[in-house]
Amino acid sequence: MTVAICARRISHQIGATLVFSHLFFFCAPTNANLIDWLRLKGGIANGLEMAEFEGMGYGLRCSSRLETGAQALFVPSSVIFSGGNGNTIARAHGQIQPLSDADAIAFNLLLEQAKGPKSVWALYMSMLPPAVLTPKLFGQPALSALHEPQVARRAARAHDLAAATLVRVSPSLRRAVRAGCALASASDMNICIEAHTSMASWAWALSIVNSRALIFKGVRFLVPIADLVNHRTHIGAWMREVEHGNFFLKHHVLSTSGLHTSSDRNFVPGYQFFEDYGDNPTHIYVEHHGFVPEEENPFDCAPVKLPSLNHDGNGRANSRIDVLTAVGVHRMPSKCMPGELNRVRQDVRILIWALSINTTQLEACPATLSDGAASSQCEYAFPLPSLHERVIAPALLNEATGGLAAFKTTLKKDEMALVDPLLAHDLRLSICFRKSRKRVLMRLASEAAAAIICETSNNNPHDKNDDRVAHAPIVELKKTVMLGPLTKRVADFNAWTSSRNWPVLHVKAAILSSHGGRIGAVATKSLNQGEVYIDVPETDCLTTSAARREIGTAVRSLDDFHAILIFLVKCVVALIGSDGNVNTTNNQFGPYLALLPGIDEIVSLTLGITLGQDHHSAQSPPLLWANLPTKAATFARDRLEGSALVIALPAYVASTQRTYNAILQRINRRALGAAIRHSDVALSWPVFRWAAQILDSRSIWWNGQRHLVPMLDLVNAVLFMFGILFKVNSGVGRCIRDTTRHERASHLNSSAR
Repeated sequence: MTVAICARRISHQIGATLVFSHLFFFCAPTNANLIDWLRLKGGIANGLEMAEFEGMGYGLRCSSRLETGAQALFVPSSVIFSGGNGNTIARAHGQIQPLSDADAIAFNLLLEQAKGPKSVWALYMSMLPPAVLTPKLFGQPALSALHEPQVARRAARAHDLAAATLVRVSPSLRRAVRAGCALASASDMNICIEAHTSMASWAWALSIVNSRALIFKGVRFLVPIADLVNHRTHIGAWMREVEHGNFFLKHHVLSTSGLHTSSDRNFVPGYQFFEDYGDNPTHIYVEHHGFVPEEENPFDCAPVKLPSLNHDGNGRANSRIDVLTAVGVHRMPSKCMPGELNRVRQDVRILIWALSINTTQLEACPATLSDGAASSQCEYAFPLPSLHERVIAPALLNEATGGLAAFKTTLKKDEMALVDPLLAHDLRLSICFRKSRKRVLMRLASEAAAAIICETSNNNPHDKNDDRVAHAPIVELKKTVMLGPLTKRVADFNAWTSSRNWPVLHVKAAILSSHGGRIGAVATKSLNQGEVYIDVPETDCLTTSAARREIGTAVRSLDDFHAILIFLVKCVVALIGSDGNVNTTNNQFGPYLALLPGIDEIVSLTLGITLGQDHHSAQSPPLLWANLPTKAATFARDRLEGSALVIALPAYVASTQRTYNAILQRINRRALGAAIRHSDVALSWPVFRWAAQILDSRSIWWNGQRHLVPMLDLVNAVLFMFGILFKVNSGVGRCIRDTTRHERASHLNSSAR
């Protein structure tokens, strides 16, 4: 196997910062030969090929289908760089003091690069980037644009540490590099040695290690080929707690023989092979890897200015520290806050509570808490973690809004700046990073505000101005709809869709202020025309086949429309548990059903509770305006005068009512009673009419049948005049939708259904 050498000297500049300059730089490998090299060394690459991706550099692409858990790669230990091997090589060239893993691997990398085509890793070295752009290499404008001085300080400290280490390692490194240059038959030994022992080359080698090495039990390993896999957040990450890398380790197993990598999701041929790097906030990706994830990062956080407590002459501060110590908080929590309340660490919640309690409680709490029980003198919420949400949410709302106000630019200005095609790469990365910070703070502010509203509502259950409360006995209110505020339903739905492990999901549900507070879908990454943005398995859709399978003989005599209608009603009434409490976990489609308009009234009707809602409003769907065609005609004349709908609406109501009466005659009531609880309510006119309206307004058609498709039916309509936007892959039973171009987090529209 031969390696072409480009006879050129590389010198990269970002601002005034020298990135890397050396004599030997290999031409880019072909798509096949690096994979062939791995296999020649005893490695495995199952259905993977090397490819170059726009904006990402080299990566791996699937040439065949990969299922979750299937082996993707095996890299033998003989080609893995480790700190142990690097230290052995360094000692062989006179290095007395042991090096850290990162320094030892960097030492080894520079030696192998000096060997040129004679290196065992020559092909691998040829695909390493000449620079990894992280804040260590940013110019001053880009560092300032981060709006986070601590990042610049960390970058400066890392540079100083690298310089000090190079001074210490330089004699042994020069000896090793001299031997490498001699093996490569360098034409000018002095130039070759200087090129591979300079501060620029040392910084480059460290950047390769920091950005590409894998860490197992605190030990770094640079694994060729495996380090080509780019990051894409797993769709189930929103359901995952911070696991300290356990998800990553589940799919990466290091043994004495080498590294075994399995796929953490399903892939189809032609798609880039991604993996989830783990439970990392975005600043880790920026400072070490040089990128900002395209999609929202579930483990991202943004710094806030929570007060610090120190033992000093302040008696109250000392008392608060004593309280924290009594409940097991022995150090100040991290001030990097996630965007979701349920991800806010417990020690942060306790800190906020400890900062809020009055003097009387300060005196009583240490003794009370040591007894492990709440008392009137120490207002402490048990059990954790719902610790005084009424205290925590306002504090976090204040910190989030304060953090947003501290930025010098708005989110809109950031987005406008990124449109500039001539924007420097380091500046672009800085702006993307601060955008991610702002999005975290915006999510946190939104959730905190929603929690405050919910808490305020819960503290006033006897509000006489609330018709729902006025018409329902208190004992029944405890059984009524417990689906939570709309913000919670949207969050639960997004978590549910993520947990279903759909092959493609680049959208999420959101409340759209631009559409009067309606729920719609927004892109979680930039989308190009023709790009698949959602791939929903048919098993996660409400379909005719599922209806006939689940309900059986009860709907055998019904057409497809009414079979799926009864199936929808079955799923809705299933939300009500045997104890009368309502929970979305009672049905597979629960989080999706909770977003359907009118769901609260249907569940309440099933429980025998009248909420007093007025569907006669012009804002309601026309089918729900009136029970009788004559009344519908009156509303139509008042509201639709001059439109053809004045005639169509009463006819629509009359047609639906005729169908309803026919269904009552044809359905197998006994079989229905065995298949559906509350079957009498399920067959009532209000429930039937609601379900018919849902199907008429939200169904998506293919192969001559209706389907209710979670998430896809949230995509609002816009006229699209060219091309086909909807495709069905009937071979694998998935519904797939294509798109026009959308920027990440923008509202998604589609052609009208």
